[in-house]
Amino acid sequence: MKSYFVVSTLCIFALYCEFSNADEIEECPEFKPVGCFKDRSRSKNRALGRLLITDRDRSDKKRYSGKDIDWFNYGVYIHDLACRCAKFAKEKGFSHFGLQFYGECWSGPTAGITYLKYGESAQCANEYFGACEDPDEGACIGRANANFVYQLSVTPASGSGDSSVLE
Repeated sequence: MKSYFVVSTLCIFALYCEFSNADEIEECPEFKPVGCFKDRSRSKNRALGRLLITDRDRSDKKRYSGKDIDWFNYGVYIHDLACRCAKFAKEKGFSHFGLQFYGECWSGPTAGITYLKYGESAQCANEYFGACEDPDEGACIGRANANFVYQLSVTPASGSGDSSVLE
């Protein structure tokens, strides 16, 4: 009887711990990979015109996120950056966003049109720092002068059927 009580108490405690942090977990907006595209960092006419988040530059007080790039857990880090970027882009009403230079989030009001202005690129990396050949297999990010672009999904209005993607 004592062991039953101990096991029951442990189960209840485990469930409490699991759900007590539920409010702290932020939901990641849905998005899908588009591909790797060139950018020109020295140009005033960038493919994605607004730097929304940087995890690289602590001196950028306006856009530094307070998080540093986690080079040792890079796959988890890329997913976290993509979620933060997707959330920010969605709040601004942008349809697309790009991850660039290993730790930056770029977007803009015309991102869905301008992301491909300089053409495709092979300068995107996967979570193992290799070439991003299959973005469906894991997160990808642009290296210098390249954006790995994602498209935000749209949640349909209640009762309108299945979700679609912004065009």
